Amino acid sequence: MALIIAFANHKGGVAKTASVAALGTIFAREGFRVLMVDLDTQANLTYSFIDMATNAPSRFLYDAIRERKDLPQVAVRDNLYIVPSGLYMTIVEREMQNMRRKELVLHDLIMPIEGNYDLILLDCPPALNNITDNALIIADRLSVPVLADQLSYNGLKMIETYLPQLADLNPDICINDIFFTMYGGRTNLDGTLYKVIHDEFPEQTMKTKIHATVRVKESVSALMSIVEYAPRCTAAKDYEDLAKELADRLNKMDGKKSK
Repeated sequence: MALIIAFANHKGGVAKTASVAALGTIFAREGFRVLMVDLDTQANLTYSFIDMATNAPSRFLYDAIRERKDLPQVAVRDNLYIVPSGLYMTIVEREMQNMRRKELVLHDLIMPIEGNYDLILLDCPPALNNITDNALIIADRLSVPVLADQLSYNGLKMIETYLPQLADLNPDICINDIFFTMYGGRTNLDGTLYKVIHDEFPEQTMKTKIHATVRVKESVSALMSIVEYAPRCTAAKDYEDLAKELADRLNKMDGKKSK
């Protein structure tokens, strides 16, 4: 059975997509079969791996949601697959309102193929909507990327406040990991916000910080994750460290379950 990790924050621009792309690539290199699911209407994760102008998939996540079957899984690297998103995801919220079991649409699509993977990484939209609900209901783990700013902190707190509403469908859902992205560390605000979040979420806040670099934006244009595009840059090395830290956390979790 795959471990399903949702990456979410009720704020855009916190590098959810870049993080899913980097971690997916790293774990796939380690020999894990990884499925990345692009749940965002902007489809940035899809554009990070697929040349939509010349090699667009025949089916997208929207088609699977509308038809309630056959989740598309596109191979983009060895051991690495993506469920592509696209423009029509912009109307899926409206259409889902009238669907039966609308909270479990993603559950019903992923369960038949879950056994084919070791990890399923969900790139959530920056909104607490039906799609994000579906992701959080099916997730085994919730990871929240944040910037060292007040708005990211607000988004983190909104998710924390919102999660109890999903407890009837996923009683184990909680914030498991918090990690800083596009970190500068050169201003008082960076240090202050890190301390605020670390003090409030000491167990969840990860030690690894992803440092800011323009190479992350460049990597999208090159249809690569940052760890492929510029493996020697600071951010790529940070993501390698983050993957190790996350793997250590998962190993500790497995150890507790086996006792």
